[in-house]
Amino acid sequence: MKRYTREIKAKDASIKWKTDMPQLYGDQLHFEALFQNLISNALKYAFATPVKIIIQVIEKNEFWKFSIRDNGIGIDAKYPLQIFDVLRGCPRRMNFMAGGLN
Repeated sequence: MKRYTREIKAKDASIKWKTDMPQLYGDQLHFEALFQNLISNALKYAFATPVKIIIQVIEKNEFWKFSIRDNGIGIDAKYPLQIFDVLRGCPRRMNFMAGGLN
């Protein structure tokens, strides 16, 4: 979170963890990169002030469901899976072209 201190202050952002993070088994760098990209995008594409980012983890059967919500521009319902294509984003919306998970 220290990485985004300047953006958080500039946008009067709040990042709330609704639940404690579970112990995860996997590549720590990939998990960190995933959350950093999601938080970075939430800050970058949010125009409402204050920016609100809510992170929640729910246990479902033997799995964990992660939810990150914000009050940014959102993703058009026509393109829910396209954002996960590497180096491919959704079509322009409000003069932005998202770059996918790059």
